[in-house]
Amino acid sequence: MVTLLLLSGCIEHGVQQLYSVDSWTQGEPNSPVDVLWVLDDSATMSEEQAAIAEHAQSFVEVLLEADVAFQIGVTTTDIDAQAGALRGPVIPSSDPDVIEHFAEQVDVGTLGSRDEQPLEAIRMATRTPFASDDNADLLRDDTFFAIVVVTDEDDHSREDIGSYLNHLDTLQRDFAIQALAGGLPEGCNSSAGTAEAAERLLEAVEATGGGFRSICERDYEPVLRAMGLDAVGLTDTFKLAAVPAVDSITVKIEGEVILEHVEGLEDDGWSYSPAQNAIVFHGEDLPPPGAYITCEYLDYGDREWEETSE
Repeated sequence: MVTLLLLSGCIEHGVQQLYSVDSWTQGEPNSPVDVLWVLDDSATMSEEQAAIAEHAQSFVEVLLEADVAFQIGVTTTDIDAQAGALRGPVIPSSDPDVIEHFAEQVDVGTLGSRDEQPLEAIRMATRTPFASDDNADLLRDDTFFAIVVVTDEDDHSREDIGSYLNHLDTLQRDFAIQALAGGLPEGCNSSAGTAEAAERLLEAVEATGGGFRSICERDYEPVLRAMGLDAVGLTDTFKLAAVPAVDSITVKIEGEVILEHVEGLEDDGWSYSPAQNAIVFHGEDLPPPGAYITCEYLDYGDREWEETSE
């Protein structure tokens, strides 16, 4: 990020009013991308599976908008019954019904083992001999491998995390694990139930540069969208260098002014996130790969200046 500061107005009580211009460049996407979803199919996961199926479009549309050649496979955390085998054929981006087929496959049911072992399932899904003929199609040559784990328990795989990461290294490609699970230190609670703190999963996520999100989020639409962005290596969130006067913000992509997002009225545009002190893009206004983005705003007092006399 680059920030240009322009002095505006006068100094009052040692605080300088500033006109700031922050700028960023959207990254280039991971392409092509092979995605493996590993879903918990134990008895407590029906609500979460339904939410993912309901918002499958949010995940897939990000990949489609990024114009990457992707494909998706789905397996479960039950290594006894599923043993890493995919639940159906790999779903390619060229499939005209890719969203519908993805939504169908993530409905993995709730009859699986309560001994969730997602890391072992990842290894089983990607090692030879393949667990099924479908698994042989999961990884293409020269692809980025995006792994998504969804569970309300921690990983109970028998070996240390390093051994599973070493296996992924043998696949000779870049990869990242992201997780939708219970956060540290105590997990989380929601209307769907309680999620255990996923300490081992968080360690695997952090070791591979992936993203970790709470499975207890009420709204899965932004969660699935963020996970799609992680999978392709793009972002919809750009942090500001200073706290802005919100009504002074002007956002541009490649010099074109972008309208502010209005919740419930507009699907596109930008919004300001106070919690992150960031500009967040929505819908079709997600900056495309390589796009130059600027945000102009007034900063009313979070930079302190010393007054000096000559």
